[in-house]
Amino acid sequence: MLLQDRKGTVWAGGYVGSIGRLCAIESGRAQCYGDDGRLGLWVASLYEDSRGNLWAGAQTGLWRWKPGLPKLFPMPVQVLGTSSQTVDESDDGALLIATEGGIRRMVDGKAEAYSLPGSGPKRFKALRMLRDRDGALWIGTTDRGLLHVHQGRTDVFCAV
Repeated sequence: MLLQDRKGTVWAGGYVGSIGRLCAIESGRAQCYGDDGRLGLWVASLYEDSRGNLWAGAQTGLWRWKPGLPKLFPMPVQVLGTSSQTVDESDDGALLIATEGGIRRMVDGKAEAYSLPGSGPKRFKALRMLRDRDGALWIGTTDRGLLHVHQGRTDVFCAV
């Protein structure tokens, strides 16, 4: 995974051997983290939210990596996918996380279930999310097709 933050630092997440690694590349120098095993076996997603927080989805959970000291937020279910599109924000700025149990919403440091508006599916395996230019949220799933959340409703597009 690659991400360039608003200050110009390039962040790279992945794994080396059997250790998850997160590296910051700035001014031609790299500083890497994870040799201590705290990230688990991999780093699968990177996201910078609207407030400038850098988030890293790892085997051990969701990490707020900056600003300040890194902080782990354990996830009750596995984060799916190997994409930066597994983390996004809700309309009110809360962090959304794609997991095998649907979308989780970070509230007061805890991940709670995120209910889709309207008649969207109650259970699904979220793989990717994308916020489009009109503010709608698109959710790719492994079991319910493509979900389109907008204007207080959820449309479901399924391959037959």
